[in-house]
Amino acid sequence: MGTRTYSRRGVDGFRRPTALGIRSGRYTGNTAIGSTSQRLGTGVRWNPLERKPAVKVSNIEDAYDEIRKGNYVTLDTGQQVHTMIKDLNDYVAAREAQGDNVGNLDLCRVSIPGTNLFCGSSVATDRHPEGIPRQEMPQLSGIPLPGSRASELKAFDNEGNVDIAGALMERLAEQGIKTTEKTVSASSLKASQHQLKGKTVSFFLTPRGQKILDDPTAVIYVSNDGYVIDGHHRWAGKIAQDLANGRTGDAKIKVRVIDMPIMEVLDAALDHAEYMGIRPNTV
Repeated sequence: MGTRTYSRRGVDGFRRPTALGIRSGRYTGNTAIGSTSQRLGTGVRWNPLERKPAVKVSNIEDAYDEIRKGNYVTLDTGQQVHTMIKDLNDYVAAREAQGDNVGNLDLCRVSIPGTNLFCGSSVATDRHPEGIPRQEMPQLSGIPLPGSRASELKAFDNEGNVDIAGALMERLAEQGIKTTEKTVSASSLKASQHQLKGKTVSFFLTPRGQKILDDPTAVIYVSNDGYVIDGHHRWAGKIAQDLANGRTGDAKIKVRVIDMPIMEVLDAALDHAEYMGIRPNTV
């Protein structure tokens, strides 16, 4: 399969493809190893459990404690994971009321045997051998830098966030790269970043959060090989919702598929965010 290499920039700051390949191809996790992002490095592993073995836990309290230590954990059932996420904010509040600073509980450290959840197929590169951190990932919405192109856009919330995804779709279309909107099973998608804030995902299981998840106009952006580009926490919220009955495959999510494999999309989206002037996100 041919690939596009974004090796030179035009006057608009966007890398121009110097070698066009087959845009309709599909990568799997294994065949994407060796694919290179100029910004993030060459793919070396796509399974976090190859980086560090998971600790088997028998109850949710042990899972919390192992995650806090920085370990990966594996639970037997999806219902256990759903319960852990649903109760996470109450657990954190109770521990902090006792003077215990729990900090961030990273759900990328939770796995279920036989699935790619939550980050069982996340991207690792030679530059980021433990997985790509959230602050290195492209942001297709966020707070604009003062005086940037993004600062000229209208904010969509009271915090001043703006949406630059539409402009990216237009710029990709100019390069002949198609995007397609569709509805897919949330469990069929894979995380590209390797950090998920447990508190944020837990929020999506509250009545207010579920209302946001069920918004029919909301869409997340994915590559043509099924990796989430932007919208990881919304996707993880759908997965958590999906696990309530102990299995996955029921929850659907609306996506816009960019017809490029993940490593190429990451370069293009990072270029775009830098060009527009969106602040990098933090965990």
